[in-house]
Amino acid sequence: MSKKNKSQSEFKQEWNKNNSTLINRSPNTVLIVVLIAASLIRFWMWPVMQYHHDELSALMRTRFLTFSDLISHGVWIDGHPAFTQVFLWTWTALIGYSPPLVKLPFILSGVVSVYLIFILARTLFSAKSAYVSAALMAVLQYSVVYSQWARPYAFGLMFMLWAFYYLIEYSQNDRKVSLLGFAVFAALSAYTHYFALLQIIVLSALWFVFKLKNKQKRWFLLSSIFAFILWLPHLNITLHHLSLGGIGDWLQEPKPNYWMNLLGYSFHYSWFLVIPIVIAFVIYFFRGRFNRSALLMQGLLFGSWIIPYLIAYYYSIQVSALMHFGTMLFTFPSLVLISGSFFSQFDAAMSKIVTLFVLIFGIFSLTERSHFHLNIKTEFQDPIHVLNEFSREIKVSPLFDLRPDAVRFIDEKELESMQEVQLIEPLIENNGLAQYVNNLSSNAVFLVTHAGTPKEVLAQVLNRFPRVDRVYPYQSATAYLLFKPLNDDLAKEKQRVNLDGKEYGEPSVYTPIDSLNNSNIVIQSHWIGERYNSGMLVVEWKSSTDESLWKSSALSPFTTVDSVYTSGMAFDLRDLPDFDKGGTITAYVWNKGLDSIGFEAVEFEQVPSNKLRYGLFRRIKK
Repeated sequence: MSKKNKSQSEFKQEWNKNNSTLINRSPNTVLIVVLIAASLIRFWMWPVMQYHHDELSALMRTRFLTFSDLISHGVWIDGHPAFTQVFLWTWTALIGYSPPLVKLPFILSGVVSVYLIFILARTLFSAKSAYVSAALMAVLQYSVVYSQWARPYAFGLMFMLWAFYYLIEYSQNDRKVSLLGFAVFAALSAYTHYFALLQIIVLSALWFVFKLKNKQKRWFLLSSIFAFILWLPHLNITLHHLSLGGIGDWLQEPKPNYWMNLLGYSFHYSWFLVIPIVIAFVIYFFRGRFNRSALLMQGLLFGSWIIPYLIAYYYSIQVSALMHFGTMLFTFPSLVLISGSFFSQFDAAMSKIVTLFVLIFGIFSLTERSHFHLNIKTEFQDPIHVLNEFSREIKVSPLFDLRPDAVRFIDEKELESMQEVQLIEPLIENNGLAQYVNNLSSNAVFLVTHAGTPKEVLAQVLNRFPRVDRVYPYQSATAYLLFKPLNDDLAKEKQRVNLDGKEYGEPSVYTPIDSLNNSNIVIQSHWIGERYNSGMLVVEWKSSTDESLWKSSALSPFTTVDSVYTSGMAFDLRDLPDFDKGGTITAYVWNKGLDSIGFEAVEFEQVPSNKLRYGLFRRIKK
């Protein structure tokens, strides 16, 4: 029977069979529920979303009048490919710098990626696998976080998944038009993030060797050449970025347990999300209904998950550290697809129940991990809202240790009014922080610090404002509302030891209390003598596993009361190596100039801290 004489229903069946699986002709209730959940999670608190540090850094590099200046000063120095920076430059010129609007395309890309995972899982395995895979992609924090950041990750992930889809489409159906889609999205991946490109290269190599027929390989190579031609205008920028050597100035070399930390984070450090997958794997394995094609797919996906990781790990150890969860994001879909594949032998009802379980517990787990606080509110904008709240009742002096250029940008774009904020960095540069804090007439200070804040700052402010009233946690910063003491008894008569001619003062030893609520340790030393000397306050940490760390700070005075000077440092105990295994802190004065210093015993105090710090990526202990 010719196509002309076929019935309408027969023709429709043939059309659905031969055309792209991206189009599902009948409503899929389970998929709709998953996509609604993915959208609600990503758009939760959308109108009040704020910018993180990296987003502000990118947005500050959009203030160029010409495209040439954007490339020269906004892309060339960045280390990331040009696509996202060019997009932000164009997008902000149209809609301004409102965080919800700037983030909108990235959030939508995250939702599209959930849909693409469903299509990929259904194509590679089954609809039952697809439901679970899509649910995991919808709720796992790994994909949610980077969907809500105006950075290259969401676009790069989406482009990479599109390219992967067209690669599979070509390998299964031999549709050469799919190669055009592959070439375009492979090039877009390369324009967006270098690790998205790496993932495409690894996937392409695996499919080329194990899945493509001989007659398909030539056409695939031609499409790869076409993708390279599309990307060729970016080659000079890429070669320059490679010469930068990586981002090892703020990243450390990965430790051997990095892989386990990454795997733990992928499932919220929660056995409740892992157990269904483990059970499914056991059932899948012992039933023995192995499909050679499915096993090959699982093996290829495993290779595409582990090979980029090994490449990045080797480069980070041998050349320059560049591994963080963001760079590894593009391997995450392979892990999700593998996890979902074990449910292919479940009946349809059970796979839907598991899908519902993943959605419900995933959302619950996001709440337990304080995701909607840590990823929505940031130290650059939220402290202003907090400050405005309690400034109506009390006089508070705002003292922020934030990037001055970021603060100026926020004020310039009218995202928040930063006029009343005193920044710490210029005070430190002019050695004026102590004097500024000492001269404050207010009874309270609202102090914002981050991980890189000098160790002396918190100790210095606490010396004059020692009462910690409230702590406001952020992902990479902490805000403190601090009050003056109830009485002004700062200088107490204590026994002093004259270090004239002595190189070291008597050491003081302290064993910290393992308390996350009070994990800041403040170390202070009171002394008399010459204001300017060569003395140092030295702090040493030694864990029970013999891990050690030491820091020193000049005896520059914080405060002066009745000719008694105070110096000090402050640490978050969680930054000390192997702190959770126990250890001791030793502090002493190193009188390296053999000056005449009247030294009192070092004082230790643990004060409230940010228990959610780095909680977007690390395990949170409640």
